[in-house]
Amino acid sequence: MPPHTALLLHPYPGTLWLVELRNTVDPSTWPSGLSGWTAGSYPCGVPQWSRVTCSLADLPIGVDFSYLVMDGSLPSEWGYLDSLTSISFGSSNMSGTLPASWSGLTAIVQLDLSGNHFSGTLPTEWGSMGDLQQLNLASSDSPRSVTTIDLSYSSLSGVPLPPSLEFVLTLKSLVLNNNGFTGGLPVSYSALNALTKLQLQTNSLTGHLAHLMGPCPEPVATSQPGQQPAI
Repeated sequence: MPPHTALLLHPYPGTLWLVELRNTVDPSTWPSGLSGWTAGSYPCGVPQWSRVTCSLADLPIGVDFSYLVMDGSLPSEWGYLDSLTSISFGSSNMSGTLPASWSGLTAIVQLDLSGNHFSGTLPTEWGSMGDLQQLNLASSDSPRSVTTIDLSYSSLSGVPLPPSLEFVLTLKSLVLNNNGFTGGLPVSYSALNALTKLQLQTNSLTGHLAHLMGPCPEPVATSQPGQQPAI
């Protein structure tokens, strides 16, 4: 939805988008001792908000809520925060679905959502995160319920495949075709016993798929059709 008029009148509209996190978290679990995080203050002002990193131009570029246990979900409004390059909710007990609106995080480079309890699929809209280099979906405490990861046509040039996907034990479909991924498939992917669909064509991957052919019954789509098990 378009920004509310009140956001446009605010000195930094992103302030009101950032504090939406407080509306998605159970107030009784909001971390005590955090400075800022109110609509009447500025993330990069004096004092600067806790857990926020700012640029030399006084724009928020990073938010780190790692290991601050909360009961809540990711705010869809954060999709408007196009200055953020890093977001971490590692081991924060967050749940719900991954917001498709976060495709608006066009400057994001690092996104750590590990150790939480999300459900559903990875939004295909996230393919527009052209600067994304590190996406961590690992689970540190229990199997995840994510079943599909689709990053096809997302222009992730030169990015190696993350070994942390081995922890997404419920993953059934992994679609990474038409990117610029390099290197080989991590051997740890052999732990993906629920995997039934794997698409890797039109990348720059090397090596063999032998260690994945057991748990993946469907034909694997490789960079050159008919060339299996080589990538």
